[in-house]
Amino acid sequence: MRDRRASERRRRLLRGGAFGEGSGDTILPNIVLTWVSDGSDTTPQMQIEAPIGVMVEGDHWEIRYYSDAGLTVEVAIAEGDVSAADEIDGQIDDSLSTPLTNGLRYARALVLRGGSQLTDYSNTVSQTITGGAAGEEDDDYAAWLAAA
Repeated sequence: MRDRRASERRRRLLRGGAFGEGSGDTILPNIVLTWVSDGSDTTPQMQIEAPIGVMVEGDHWEIRYYSDAGLTVEVAIAEGDVSAADEIDGQIDDSLSTPLTNGLRYARALVLRGGSQLTDYSNTVSQTITGGAAGEEDDDYAAWLAAA
């Protein structure tokens, strides 16, 4: 089913249709974030899809994870560089290396070029994590983020 939705989005893109549901606050290209794995996976598999031609090899991508729907309490980040294969197919598939703790978690993504925002923020996705440590927050990450 997921492959059919991805194919339909690409078909609409090639016909000049809308691509995603980003925040809509800017005129930057929209990207689509999909939470691929289920809630038992504490290092979630995610997929970023961008219109072909938006991302080029060497661009930087980020997926930020939050513990609140207002997206104010960041608990983790996955990031990397766009590869040649990502540029060709418009997709980035990656997973978080630091496990998330139990609870409802939210995520959104963006792509940067040279430190400047290249795309609008993606749609926000959420998942209830059930395979992590019960009731714990990632205090080490929060402390590191505050010091940065």
